[in-house]
Amino acid sequence: MFQKIKEISTTRSNWLITFVVDLDPFELFLNKIEQDLNKALSATQKVHTISMFYTPEKKHILATILSLQREVEGLNRTKDYLQSQFNDYKSLYYDETAKFRTKRSLFPIIGKALSFLFGTVSDSNLSKIRRNIKTLAQNQDAIRHIVQDGLTILNTTQTHVSENRHKVNELIESVQDLGNRLKTFATDLEKQIEVMGSYLQAYLHMDMIKGEIKDLMNIAGDYLNHLQLQLNMLSLGHMSPSLISPGNLRVLLTDIKRRLPATLKIPGDEIIDIWNFYKCLTCSTVLDENRIIIIITLPLLDIRDSYAIYKIHNLPVPTKVTDKNSDSSDMVAQYELEAVVIAANQEKTKYMLLSNQEIDKCSNPLVNFCEIKSPVYPVNLSKLCVIALFANKENWKTRCTVKVRPNTVLPMATYLTDSMWAVTTINEFRITIRCDDQTSMLTDQIINPPTTIINLKLTCTATSDHLTLLPTYQMENEESEVGFITHQPSWQSLKFKEYKSKLDIKYIENCSTKSRRPLMKRTIGDQSRKPIQKIPDEMQWMVRDTA
Repeated sequence: MFQKIKEISTTRSNWLITFVVDLDPFELFLNKIEQDLNKALSATQKVHTISMFYTPEKKHILATILSLQREVEGLNRTKDYLQSQFNDYKSLYYDETAKFRTKRSLFPIIGKALSFLFGTVSDSNLSKIRRNIKTLAQNQDAIRHIVQDGLTILNTTQTHVSENRHKVNELIESVQDLGNRLKTFATDLEKQIEVMGSYLQAYLHMDMIKGEIKDLMNIAGDYLNHLQLQLNMLSLGHMSPSLISPGNLRVLLTDIKRRLPATLKIPGDEIIDIWNFYKCLTCSTVLDENRIIIIITLPLLDIRDSYAIYKIHNLPVPTKVTDKNSDSSDMVAQYELEAVVIAANQEKTKYMLLSNQEIDKCSNPLVNFCEIKSPVYPVNLSKLCVIALFANKENWKTRCTVKVRPNTVLPMATYLTDSMWAVTTINEFRITIRCDDQTSMLTDQIINPPTTIINLKLTCTATSDHLTLLPTYQMENEESEVGFITHQPSWQSLKFKEYKSKLDIKYIENCSTKSRRPLMKRTIGDQSRKPIQKIPDEMQWMVRDTA
């Protein structure tokens, strides 16, 4: 029985692709962070040593500066961790000079004390009084009593003026004392503003430096995680999107495809099969100082050479010895075949006998090509038994040798593929098939000699007095929630949840209902009660009568 496994294209040519991952920029980046941290530590220590902050009423200012210094020391420890991780990957450092901002000038506001001037009696007023006195003296004889009263009033006025002048002088002295006090207060306030300005300027400067260093540390962490992801994939020997993005890979494959000769092609379409390239392409890695050299081997397929891989099932044929003098033990006959797997072209005019290594490579279900170095032979000139059976030649009996094995336990079963069994027997018997589904139906099948094909469905067991064929299970579970997948915490944002729900609905609508059929609901129809003698199209029945 020749089972067609798959169709392949042969490859004997390769296109070497080389990438270089330069680690020098990352080393310079770490050096820059180290320099910035040293400057930040120096600045915090300098601010911490300023004597103006070492007063009892400025303890809160000093505590804030110490807190900034501890944060910078924590950033320094984080930098040391990143640098140690980078050293594990055979790389170091990073550099960039941090520039301090120009200190801002503070313009203190100085309050000024204003004073008011007070005047005394003027000479013009005194002259007017004198004239009045003269007038009163001229009229004193007539109105003496009036002059006496006027003199009394004049004396009283002079006394009041003297008292007012004394009060005005006291007021001027009070205003001058208030001005001195305001001047002292303004000087003290100016000093306080200068201290607070220096503190505020130092704090804002250090906070700005700390924020910039944090941003640089986050960038360095992202670079380190990406480098770690690249090294993880390189250690597996496979190419991944972390090494080269899908867009760049398409551009590269298109350029290679354009430069190939007419007899070669790349293994797939660079537009729709881009994921298959990631799955099948392998790479090798060379570490050279601060560079990672990645070499990818792109196989080039032969356009004219397309072969089908056939797996050969050499099924035994039961026979009995009719000689009375011999033991009546069961025996089976088999051909002595030259290979267990062959490759033949579509016209079946050429074939190849594959080695064990080539069989392993060509049996990979993920790729539709393999490298075969075995020679190609013409079918019409072959003298091999396996090729005579494969080509169904008339002279196959002269090419094949039959090997008989005595004392064989019959009936016997040979597993073919996908829950398909070939049962060999010398006598007819009945086998019961029971499936572990919701119906739990029991069906019987007659096993006819010499060989009967049984195609068991999933979860079904075939049982008889002679043998039991065990079931095969294929469980399925479909989840539309992305919560089962490991992801970053930032994915929990509301916008992503809204987008994810739309994505899940669109995905479910696009899925075919046939591809999501439940496994455990398959039932066995009435046709399963009849003996299954039909062989699938991809299997060719080639066993000959050896009697």
